[in-house]
Amino acid sequence: MDQARKVRHPITIFVVAVLAVIAIGVGVIAASGSSSSPTYSLKVLVNDVNSYYQTSETGSGVDYQLLAPRPVRLSEAAAARRVIADCNEGQDARVIAAGLVSGVVNFGTPSSVDWAIFTDPPSKHIGLSSQPVPSPVVLNWYAGFISVQYPQEEVFCTFGRAANLPPLPLLRSLG
Repeated sequence: MDQARKVRHPITIFVVAVLAVIAIGVGVIAASGSSSSPTYSLKVLVNDVNSYYQTSETGSGVDYQLLAPRPVRLSEAAAARRVIADCNEGQDARVIAAGLVSGVVNFGTPSSVDWAIFTDPPSKHIGLSSQPVPSPVVLNWYAGFISVQYPQEEVFCTFGRAANLPPLPLLRSLG
């Protein structure tokens, strides 16, 4: 019996050591993965689009509301491909948030169900300006909204900056 304990004890220590190394490795991978790519809240992004278009300067009346996920005839992947192509985001753009919304894009138009696709395009994320500016606005959301009922309609493309969102990582610069 004493001999059996001597054999089990080294095996137990070895198994515990291997499990500890695996646990540490998984923890390091999880910690490094989450810190390198920020997370974006779809709710915050949609609210910022609404806020941006409710100003006196724009005043277009955009008012989107999040919907619970449900089956629709246009898939998220197909909507994302269309938004990236139609909004000219570049082939290396990645989707940072997506979800179904309902809302009105312009006063007088009926409410529809749309995919809201937010992307991180491969660019410097600098806001467009017709004049040179000393401190350009660095954008942190690019969005396209595509109708689920009428996917052949034009994609509503927009972009902006929200103080309560992390900056987009600078992917590959096009310039």
